[in-house]
Amino acid sequence: MNDLELKCVECNRPFIITAAEQEWFNSRGFDQPRRCKDCRKKRKMLRKNEQVKTDNERLLKKKAEENALFAEKLKTYHLAKTNEIDLNPDKTLYILGNGFDLMHGVHSSYRDFEKTIGKNNSLRFALETYLDVNDIWADFEEALGHLNVGMMLNAEIIDMWLDNFGAYDPGAQAADFFAAVDTATMPASDIMNDLPRRFRMWVESLKCDTDQRPLKGLIKNGKVLCFNYTEFVEDLYGIDESNVCYIHGCRRKKKYHPKEKLILGHRPGAEDEQWNSVNIRSPRFKNRYKQYMFDAAIETASRNIEWYDDAMTKKSSDIIKAHQSFFDGLANVNNAVVIGHSLSPVDWDYFKEVISKSSINNWYIGCHSLHDIENLERIKNAMGLKNVTVILT
Repeated sequence: MNDLELKCVECNRPFIITAAEQEWFNSRGFDQPRRCKDCRKKRKMLRKNEQVKTDNERLLKKKAEENALFAEKLKTYHLAKTNEIDLNPDKTLYILGNGFDLMHGVHSSYRDFEKTIGKNNSLRFALETYLDVNDIWADFEEALGHLNVGMMLNAEIIDMWLDNFGAYDPGAQAADFFAAVDTATMPASDIMNDLPRRFRMWVESLKCDTDQRPLKGLIKNGKVLCFNYTEFVEDLYGIDESNVCYIHGCRRKKKYHPKEKLILGHRPGAEDEQWNSVNIRSPRFKNRYKQYMFDAAIETASRNIEWYDDAMTKKSSDIIKAHQSFFDGLANVNNAVVIGHSLSPVDWDYFKEVISKSSINNWYIGCHSLHDIENLERIKNAMGLKNVTVILT
């Protein structure tokens, strides 16, 4: 086959298709190109730009529809701006989520955390490959409850690693068996062991450099249930440390005191769906020793993944008990101000405890998107919240 000279239908200039290029196109059933490389490149770029334009238009349309629906839902609530709310701090509980830090210029979203994890490391690979959700950073803690157990706990994977490490050999060491199982379940181990360390490093690096106090007048020195790991509510609004319950730990470094554990994880039971989908069809080996090793490996691998679930589950009942004195001190509280909290089900147990220990009859909850108000409606219906005012933040 010889090189072929053609004329570009786009620019009308001659171009060469080499013999090797002809063979490549033929082997894949493609027609010979009618355009030169430059014109093909421009055409490809044009198609890409058109696709980006189409995607942007679709996103803008979706955003407009969401904003319209958000505005419609807001009509069913009493609305108030922060400077229109004047509450007795002695009777008020402030519940703060990550949105509080974000509105004060802190780069504390999970997408900010994502940027601190290199693209080529085992943790990033495990998170993005083995968490079975479309966008793990949209609701990172919920995503941690969707570890794809079936990708690790299946007959083919376990059998392959046992064979690769020679664990089926009667003369193999116990170390060969455990190395095979640990390799099969390594993604779970990588997340369980490396995530807390990297997460803490990131949390300790967060800074608040703003002089703005958008909630001045609303947040006073009352009781604060803080879901953030940072002490910015104290720094910005002069809240006494004794009034703040850092329910998931605080990054604060105190001399002569050990660091508090920062609790990160999914709601209890979130992992059940993944376990229910596991269907291990154990092969039947003629060799009884091989069968024994395989069955033992499945049991050990299951235990490894159960350790992940235990480590990554927010044990809300234990956390509440550890802070029981704070909740017991809410008896005189009759107002709750919720700022920057997603109202995700992972934290509903804390809200239930607040309701059971207080006499709250007025809820002031910040919302700025359709997602926020949909979550508000879910928790409102689930817990029977009355007298809800939406704060326009």
